[in-house]
Amino acid sequence: MPWGETTITLHDVALILGLRVDGLAVHGDSIEERPMCELLLAEVLDLDMVEAHAKLGNSGIKWSEFVERVRSRSRSCRQKVVGYLTFLISMALFPDRSIDRFKPTWMRYFSDLEHVGEYAWGGAVLAHLYRQLGLCWIYEYFRPLRAPINSDYREMQPRFLKWKPRKGISDLISVRRMLDDMQADQIDWMPYGPHVHRRVPRTLYYGCIPFMEIIEPYLPDRVLRQFGFRQTIPQCYIQSGEPCLRGPLGGQTYRIWYDPPGEEWMDLAASSITFDGRTLA
Repeated sequence: MPWGETTITLHDVALILGLRVDGLAVHGDSIEERPMCELLLAEVLDLDMVEAHAKLGNSGIKWSEFVERVRSRSRSCRQKVVGYLTFLISMALFPDRSIDRFKPTWMRYFSDLEHVGEYAWGGAVLAHLYRQLGLCWIYEYFRPLRAPINSDYREMQPRFLKWKPRKGISDLISVRRMLDDMQADQIDWMPYGPHVHRRVPRTLYYGCIPFMEIIEPYLPDRVLRQFGFRQTIPQCYIQSGEPCLRGPLGGQTYRIWYDPPGEEWMDLAASSITFDGRTLA
């Protein structure tokens, strides 16, 4: 953009969706963890293992069948709770291009309900949706594109409830023209007020964020104005595991791979950017 760079941050996810961004990383190998997912799916839907294996294979399980089985009176309280969480998280947090099916490859995180809340689901959502700018995020930052404010909204609620989506949307060419013509003073760089990093310290984390096999770089030093500071030259970009080039000198696909975060995800103090010596915007 002519006025610089902006992106979805961890404090955006925490404040817009009300999700936890601190905690254990939601990271794993879908193939290695599939047996655990099949076992839990069989328990929740009262299937034998052959059926559960088939449901997770091919195109996945149908939503209508999943909901019907979970709502059965014969299901235990635990089965219904795990089923409801699976449905909610699949539909609201990790949607895919499928219309009526899904594959809960992360379902093993529900095997112990007492520890579900210890995971950083907000970070996982950001890694999953990084390439799809949510409308609520656009409303927060870009004044010319904002929707009307919901009069019933209260400050203690997640901020996605603040906006009343427009019934009609402009054509793509018009939106692109508005973005091209947008000036820096038409951007609300800090829609949540000053010192947002004190409310959500995790947002200063510098490194990669995971969701299962998806690993995305998170680089807050490229958008310092969203923290109230003047933008400076950022650090070196995180090196990908395979270059995004095809041919004899490049990788095998166009997909870029990053190494999953290790101890740095849990050691926030050692893996966060600092504002020492930086100038306020």
